[in-house]
Amino acid sequence: MSADLASRFPEKYRKDFCARLLIPGGVFQLFARETHPPKVKRFIVIALSAADKMAAIIFINTAPPGSDYLRSFQLALRANGRPYLDHDSYADCSRLYERRLDELENIFVNDTEIYLGALSEEDLKQATGIVRTARTIPLKVKRRYRLV
Repeated sequence: MSADLASRFPEKYRKDFCARLLIPGGVFQLFARETHPPKVKRFIVIALSAADKMAAIIFINTAPPGSDYLRSFQLALRANGRPYLDHDSYADCSRLYERRLDELENIFVNDTEIYLGALSEEDLKQATGIVRTARTIPLKVKRRYRLV
């Protein structure tokens, strides 16, 4: 649904749509200021913290990192059977990025095309498992999202 078409629906319906899809496992495409250089990236919502009103996300990359150590925290995702991917990719589970839920909701409510799909239950379970074991992510951050 284009941003223009989405705006034709009442805000109540767009918010409900957002609430149903802005959940762990959701795959989105959005401008990422965290990357160097900043660019539009695909990402996965891994967990939500309702208390802090934050979302923990991981980025999807087209290639694994060069380091063997960091490569061990990647989830390989074949494009076949995953309509949210254009080609084989990697979910980088070595680092969690945090986004304010209200920011994501506002963007999503006004542009539903940022939603690309959802991980399968198995893929989400694997990604979450890798995040839980990643020593590259501070324990404090994992606790915020109940990932320990």
